[in-house]
Amino acid sequence: MSHERIPTLDGTELDLNYELFKGDALVFDDLKSDEITVCSRKSKKTLTVRAKDFPYWGIWTPDRGGAPFICIEPWHGHADYEDFTGELKDKEGIRRLDVGETFNTQMSFIIG
Repeated sequence: MSHERIPTLDGTELDLNYELFKGDALVFDDLKSDEITVCSRKSKKTLTVRAKDFPYWGIWTPDRGGAPFICIEPWHGHADYEDFTGELKDKEGIRRLDVGETFNTQMSFIIG
């Protein structure tokens, strides 16, 4: 994964197309919302993924096209940067828990 930031989101909408994913997944780390909604242009169908307090969101589909799906994934971490040489404990987004400590989170999917 590169440190390069490529602006893809203009306001609150992103026109999805296979060209967007030619380099890999889109990774967002500065969204102002806890949910993402995908709306069909062919019907009134929607899918909303709601996930509070996830610092990263990944959106991807196979880059060669032909796949009839898009993945919307709330993340607490992401792939290594190309120049990362540290240990797992040093990765951006790693959450460390002490012995006996727990971490809970949740997400929901709303199909409309």
